[in-house]
Amino acid sequence: MRKSMIFICFIVLLISFVGCGKDKSFEVVDEASQIKSNSEGVDFEGSVSFDGETVPFNRVYDDVNNEKDFKERRMYYKDEQLQFVSWDKNNDGMKDFWIRMVDGEYADLQMEDTDFDGKVDIVTKFDSKGRIIQ
Repeated sequence: MRKSMIFICFIVLLISFVGCGKDKSFEVVDEASQIKSNSEGVDFEGSVSFDGETVPFNRVYDDVNNEKDFKERRMYYKDEQLQFVSWDKNNDGMKDFWIRMVDGEYADLQMEDTDFDGKVDIVTKFDSKGRIIQ
């Protein structure tokens, strides 16, 4: 009996852990999506919106990373301070990995579209020291 209770508790913990970082599915709406890729510091007043939150920006920069993943990166600045970063991991022309920055210094939120359907599947939140808090 005790072994089966321990096993059930283990399964419940495992299920809750596997669900950790999962959130309801939502889209990231980027007002700068019409700006041509490979932009070298384009002034553009806009915002990135997701799950009821909005990150304003007034300048975007693009670069191409030759690493295996994260092919195209777009960086969003507000008054010279980095606010948001997005990547196209599978090189299909659609961003599928996003990071929100705080004070231009550290990431507090990471979002990922793992099945490339245009919707966020995994959300990870960080504290100011980079530790995962959710």
